[in-house]
Amino acid sequence: MKGESAKREAVSEGVTGPVSGDDTVIAFEAAMTALEGVVRALESGELPLEAAIDQFQSGMRLVKMCRDQLEAAEQKVEMVLASEQGIVRKPFALEES
Repeated sequence: MKGESAKREAVSEGVTGPVSGDDTVIAFEAAMTALEGVVRALESGELPLEAAIDQFQSGMRLVKMCRDQLEAAEQKVEMVLASEQGIVRKPFALEES
């Protein structure tokens, strides 16, 4: 499957966290590249239904991974800005969507 190979390539390009089954955490850029591959595969319209569903599930995992990494980066930036300005803030609570 194209999505799985894109994910394997992404993992080989930059593992940034624990690797165990579906809990693999890959670098943001690698996850975005893999997600773009999933989107291309789905948009091609050439996948059988089961493969398309597998690709969609893989894409949703990649989206969550990217979102989590972006939220963590946002927290770090906010904390750095606060410390540079001499303001002590508690880490912000993420809004539940």
